This record gives sequence, structure tokens and C-alpha cells, in this order.
Amino acid sequence: MKFQKLNKYAALLPEHIDARVCEVQHSMGHVEQLRWKFANNYGASLACHNGTYGNMPELAVLHNDKLCYDTDVTSDVIGYVTVAEVAMHLARIRGLPKR
Repeated sequence: MKFQKLNKYAALLPEHIDARVCEVQHSMGHVEQLRWKFANNYGASLACHNGTYGNMPELAVLHNDKLCYDTDVTSDVIGYVTVAEVAMHLARIRGLPKR
């Protein structure tokens, strides 16, 4: 199965992409996810499926591979993100101090 909505995002920091998911799930339909991991123990998850904002990409900050809601980047997931916005947020996440 190929990426339909997240393909253009996969070019962002490909050396830090930790996971690529593209599958069909019973409850979520067509699921696409990219996950980035950085040396500061932070990362990001970009997902698109029936449960995301209007079946559009949403970005979440990860810390030690778990959702993180207490950074200066965001306190929630960020919906309807463009490639440029994801690039900006990835740079901010990558620059967070290690904890």
C-alpha cells in the first residue's frame, strides 16, 4: 500500500524518520503515519486517517515515543498542517532541550 496524503511529508528530515505506517484498519480506514525521532529524546508523529481532523494530517509531539503535551511547540495535536508548517515544527521539536 502506498502513501496517498503523507508522501510529500516524507522528504522532510528523512534521516530522522523512525517509522512509516500505511495500512487499512477496521475502525480508522486508510491509516498513514510518519514518525521522526531526534537525539534530544523528542520526536513527532504525523498521522492521517478517519480520526484525524477531517481526514487531514495532524502533527503531535512525542517524548520518549509517547505523546507529549507540555512543550513550547504545542499543548495538543496540530491539525490541518501543511508541508511548510510541519518543516517548521520539526525544526522546533529537534531544537528542544534534552530532558
